[in-house]
Amino acid sequence: MANGKWQTVEYKMNLQNQDKLLKHLEDAKQIAEPLRRRIFIVAILTEALKPNLIRPILVGGGAVEFYTFGGYATADVDLVISNRKLLGQVLEKLNFIPDGRFWYREDLNIVIECPDEVLAGDLDRVFEVEIKGMICAIIGIEDLIVDRLNSYVYWSYEDDKRWVSQLIASQGSHLDMDYLRSRLDEDKIRQAFERILDEIQTD
Repeated sequence: MANGKWQTVEYKMNLQNQDKLLKHLEDAKQIAEPLRRRIFIVAILTEALKPNLIRPILVGGGAVEFYTFGGYATADVDLVISNRKLLGQVLEKLNFIPDGRFWYREDLNIVIECPDEVLAGDLDRVFEVEIKGMICAIIGIEDLIVDRLNSYVYWSYEDDKRWVSQLIASQGSHLDMDYLRSRLDEDKIRQAFERILDEIQTD
């Protein structure tokens, strides 16, 4: 299902489905592992948005946390979804509280934001995780590396250099290096990437 290919503006959730999704969120409180709990909550939102044929995609720190097996810690959930308004309607029905550009539920220890409506990457490379019969979509590892690399180079976030290294090291030969390099569209980005690779190999 391509993100943003089809969508409707108004979201309608019948009471039976709403009760079921709210029950799933109550179940999420019993999941002790924070990363697994957040992935489950994104899967619940994905289920809620199914009638509108819209799929939220986990990006940002939550995706880094997933691919580094919990090495990165964050309480925030960044989602790319083609219709922010629709996401807000869903979150409201699921008892999330709006706060500026964020939505939160203290009882779930989660803050949700939609930083963009268009995925900076290849939709065909999105990774899907099944949890309790539902699906959480996560930005592809190569596209996530590019995102963190851009953050390191353009915003001088040194931590992101470390996370680029860890993401590369965690995936090893599973990375599509040809695709990854094809996304590095400026010399300084390519140079930074090759330096990080050299450092990993030296270590």
